[in-house]
Amino acid sequence: MTQITDSLLDATLDDLADLPSFKAFPPGVHLCKMFLAIKEINKKPAVEAKLVHKETLELTNPTDIPPNAGDETTVLYILKNNDGSANEIAQGQLKGILSKLKAAGVEGGSTREVIEAVNGIEIAAVTAQRENKQTGDKNTTLKSFELA
Repeated sequence: MTQITDSLLDATLDDLADLPSFKAFPPGVHLCKMFLAIKEINKKPAVEAKLVHKETLELTNPTDIPPNAGDETTVLYILKNNDGSANEIAQGQLKGILSKLKAAGVEGGSTREVIEAVNGIEIAAVTAQRENKQTGDKNTTLKSFELA
């Protein structure tokens, strides 16, 4: 049998990293990496903003438990309604995000090109939560952000 040596194997369980979780971030300001992806949800075009937590800068409620580094949350922007008309709220929110990213130097002529160019950009995200009406789960909302 081969003897594997690594100081981590000789340490305690507390020294091992925690498994990153996927959950709503508590309301506040969080330093994150942002990734955008084009998706199809229920046969409708959508854009998913994934936020990977690095550090909590401020919590709205100081008693909330901050996410751990590496924890993830997503915000989904479904761009059309069930009847095929524009989902003006989601499109407007996405436009605000992409406009800010373009102004900060993210390149791309089309909406798709800007979305595809965002790959791990660091932001200070102001988040809130809303309740999913069907499941009762909490979802993250991205209120605003600044490039870090």
